[in-house]
Amino acid sequence: MIQFLATNCGGTGTLRTVGAVSGVMSLLFAFVPAGLILMISVDFLKNVIASNADNMQKNLQLTIKRIIMCVGLFLVPTIVNWTMSLVGGDIVYCINLARSGDYSKVEQKKYEDKSSGVEVELKKGKKIKATTIKQKTQEFLNSLEKISKKIQEDAKNNNDWIYSNSRTESTFDNADKTTKTSNCALYIVWGLVDVGILEEGEGFYKNYGEEIIYYGENAEKNINEKMTLTKTDNKKASELIEDGTIKEGDIILWGDGKRHTNVYAGNKKWYDAGMHTNVNGCCETVEEQFKFSTFGPMSLSYLLDTGVYGVLRIK
Repeated sequence: MIQFLATNCGGTGTLRTVGAVSGVMSLLFAFVPAGLILMISVDFLKNVIASNADNMQKNLQLTIKRIIMCVGLFLVPTIVNWTMSLVGGDIVYCINLARSGDYSKVEQKKYEDKSSGVEVELKKGKKIKATTIKQKTQEFLNSLEKISKKIQEDAKNNNDWIYSNSRTESTFDNADKTTKTSNCALYIVWGLVDVGILEEGEGFYKNYGEEIIYYGENAEKNINEKMTLTKTDNKKASELIEDGTIKEGDIILWGDGKRHTNVYAGNKKWYDAGMHTNVNGCCETVEEQFKFSTFGPMSLSYLLDTGVYGVLRIK
């Protein structure tokens, strides 16, 4: 538990529990000493009116014990804080954070709660607001994961999906029932349609150079209204991940002359349906040559040194 707190404060659930316990202890520290002082006063009064030496001696001993208990109770917070500081300053910070009730302020490190999709950035010595994966972004990632699992299942059953820019469908369900084809941008479009960012029949892809091609009546309007585009001057992906420009769930529009789009899955892995990244060669024709075994998440180390034109993020 101590190590858990020192690493990431345990998340908001742990902080709330620690805060509740701290609140109860604060009440005890307020009322118990008052009770002890009252009991000491009663003991003192008994001593005053005691009729014999034995009773006075017993009452005096009881009074001394209660005084020691009272002093000890007052010293408990100081002892606890001193002990925690010896174990690690991070723990003291987390306890103070729990007492404050402000769970948006956290410590330097980065962790993920996979069950809730919450990502927190921590800055040592600075209390800043936590950044979270928004619900819509998590739904988008869940959609990509669901599609990828189906591709993996079909590959195991020799029911292969192949790369194509021509024989395409506007939704994953339609493609699954008919062509079983996809490409880098179409896979992403399916996810965006699934979560309501785009309408069926709308889409986009990153062309060569700095051109983004939109298709469908309101595709460009929906992208502009529901997503933000950050142009990144062709900086390497590794640098953008390191400085936080690229975050989990971001759609990456690749530069360096590439006509490619994929999604950052976190931990330097990607959801990717590109022709030259995640396919198994098998056959003679160009399209048949590219059979998918998965859409990710996968490690594509060469992409870390590739320039990025822009980052699309769900608002």
